[in-house]
Amino acid sequence: MYNHYSSSWVSHLQIPWERFPLRLSHAITRGDRAHPEDRRSMVRIVVEAMQVHCRNPKRASCEEVAKIIVNRYPQTFADFTEKGERLGCGHYLLLRSIKSRVEHVNRDNTTHRLRQTKRTRNEEDYSPNSNATSPKKVRCLVDSYSCINWQPVELPEGETPASLEEKKHILLTIFNSQGPGAVERPDVDDFMCLTYISQQQLINSCPSLSGAEIQEQWPFLFTRKGLSNHFYKLAGIDISERLGQALITKGRRIINYFSSQKLKWNLGIRTLIQQIESEGVLTNNKVGTATILLMMKYYKEDEDSLFVSADVSFFHTALCLMLLLAVLFLFCFLLHKMSWSFFWQETSTRMSLEAESNLPITPRLIMLGQSSMTATCWMVSAEGRVIVELDKENIFADAMSVFFGSFYVLNLEYQESACATLELIQRFFVRINPEEGTKCTSKVGTSRKTGTTVKRKVVHINPHVTTFLQWLTEFEWRTSN
Repeated sequence: MYNHYSSSWVSHLQIPWERFPLRLSHAITRGDRAHPEDRRSMVRIVVEAMQVHCRNPKRASCEEVAKIIVNRYPQTFADFTEKGERLGCGHYLLLRSIKSRVEHVNRDNTTHRLRQTKRTRNEEDYSPNSNATSPKKVRCLVDSYSCINWQPVELPEGETPASLEEKKHILLTIFNSQGPGAVERPDVDDFMCLTYISQQQLINSCPSLSGAEIQEQWPFLFTRKGLSNHFYKLAGIDISERLGQALITKGRRIINYFSSQKLKWNLGIRTLIQQIESEGVLTNNKVGTATILLMMKYYKEDEDSLFVSADVSFFHTALCLMLLLAVLFLFCFLLHKMSWSFFWQETSTRMSLEAESNLPITPRLIMLGQSSMTATCWMVSAEGRVIVELDKENIFADAMSVFFGSFYVLNLEYQESACATLELIQRFFVRINPEEGTKCTSKVGTSRKTGTTVKRKVVHINPHVTTFLQWLTEFEWRTSN
């Protein structure tokens, strides 16, 4: 008789290793990755063995079995990136395959379909184990997500609170007199590094401050260099280098994946592929842009959930209306003997953009140019205002590094409307793969099929992300042999 209500049978389950395909047995012995075909055969064999004890194992039981297999032979079955880093908990893909197989073999057997009685919203809200009454705990889990130096407590050697406060005032004086370009000064770099603890304590303060309030006290943090350096101390990753290289190398792999299977995709993806191919040989800069746009089409996420496109010519009229500001900046030029012309133009553009574009609260990457593929200037916005303006020589990868880094530096959650693309950037490109937690805790979302608002299940790892990574790996395995 089958035991449907207990997972104790898992401890007595004998994994039939001897029945695995010969090629898979050799891979296990050598510590190689399992071939996709052999992996599917293994899942069928394992599920068959599981059903001797329980016809329809619950997800928790399937996870126990997946852990047993992965813990015994991690090199063959665990979820790894190509850099050898474990992806999340390491057994998510195998768990999903086992559970999908269980549901498949039980599709016509209603006798063994078990479903728990759904709980009402009120029952969930007032459950004794509910975290609904602990917002502070949830906030900490989200904000410290995969950060190695989120709440520093030790002051730099030789520093005191008073000395750090003095350095903060010096930084403010330099910024007010020389502008954001002074971030390149060695002394500014040193002082920003020493005052990291002060910056982080302000960012982590509760109740939390707005971006404008943080920027008022630490303006150099809202520059490309200042934000990238802060991200490095916070997460231990050089975001500019890692994301910049990944957008080129992994981006070309993704473009090849989509362009090699044109007929497989919907009209939106096929149209974008044609647009990309019409560009000819893509520069490294355009590879990154094309990759992110393709992934957003694949996940059925609107482009405007990440990007704001602004035609530069639109702002020329606005600039003419703000000519009076030139007098003030000319005075600054004469007083400080430096050219503020570019800073004035960019500030005017920023002010016009904030006034005319109705920027959203959640972060956006603003593209100034005729189209996404031909943008010539970049800005990052959050809370309805521009927070970082990049120099003209910066490219898409630089802008994306600042944009993505701002989620971590400023303790911001991913917007639900672009959560899959952002998590792909996190896990695949930046290689941040914590086992638990998420940067998107929204409990409601928009259905990609119907466009209606639906209840969203909060998970530690987005299943759409893992599905794509599995398909990409299997595609490259097939085409490389």
